[in-house]
Amino acid sequence: MPRLLIRTWESFYSLSLVSKFMVFAACLVFHAAQAQKPGFVKNNKHPNYGMYAFVDSLQPGEPVYKWEAVKAFEEGMAWVYIFDREKSEDLWGLIDVRGHYIVEPRYNSFSSFREDYCRVSKNGKFGFINRAGQEIIKTVYDTATSFSDGLAFVRLKKKWKIIDKAGSIVRDIQANYSSVGQFREGLCEVTNLAGLDGYIDVTGKEVIPCTYKYARAFKDGKAYVEKVVNVYGKTKAGIIDKTGTPVVPFHYDGIEEF
Repeated sequence: MPRLLIRTWESFYSLSLVSKFMVFAACLVFHAAQAQKPGFVKNNKHPNYGMYAFVDSLQPGEPVYKWEAVKAFEEGMAWVYIFDREKSEDLWGLIDVRGHYIVEPRYNSFSSFREDYCRVSKNGKFGFINRAGQEIIKTVYDTATSFSDGLAFVRLKKKWKIIDKAGSIVRDIQANYSSVGQFREGLCEVTNLAGLDGYIDVTGKEVIPCTYKYARAFKDGKAYVEKVVNVYGKTKAGIIDKTGTPVVPFHYDGIEEF
């Protein structure tokens, strides 16, 4: 950029007197035109100050500022936010690329779509909608995970349940876990009340005991785990298979993915 400016001025100095006059005249006209452009008076905010809109580069026009926050479009849909001042409530809705509502603003939170389902919440309760905006699974649960392998965890009255995409309960989880992950390759990482991780299968059975300080989801039949190796709480990392057998010994401070 500096070299471009230098060459420009060198070219300017090489111009004739008439050409230089024409350049100065053009600059004056440009600045005069700029001065005529409408601007904001000091301390006078735009009527839609702080509001968001979407614009289409192929269809120019005045943007319509309707929302107080927006998320980026993904697969032809975007979440948009308004604040209901009468109820003092945060509300999210879902629009298509034309700006039409797929879901009117009525949910307090949402997740990304996973397996064509999106987790949403309303008044502290969780459920799921599909891509058409239909609430397939009612917002009645205390918490929920996203779908994976066609299954999701929901919690109601301190009890975990596994549900399918129709909302039917596949299995009640008898053990009282503090948190659960997501199913990958038929297994899901869980955390017991003592803060230790293990794995359950789709029947809810704990097939790999909760003995690990930390555990990740399975990938290609293997999972990264960490376990305590001394009385001071120091951990070492290893990799196990679906039977819980170490395939990489617990010798390392950390292991990255291949």
